[in-house]
Amino acid sequence: MNPVAAATMLGITAALAALVLYAVLDGHPWLLAGLVILLIAGFVRWGRLG
Repeated sequence: MNPVAAATMLGITAALAALVLYAVLDGHPWLLAGLVILLIAGFVRWGRLG
C-alpha cells in the first residue's frame, strides 16, 4: 500500500476518533448525530459503488 495513502487513512481515522471522544466527553449530541449520519451515508454509498 502506498505510504501516503496509509498515512492519510490513519489521519482521518484519528481525527474521527478524536471528534467522537470530544462529543462524548463534552456532551455534544448534535455532533454525535452528525457523525452517525455521515458514517451511515458513507457506508450506503460505499455499498452502492462496490
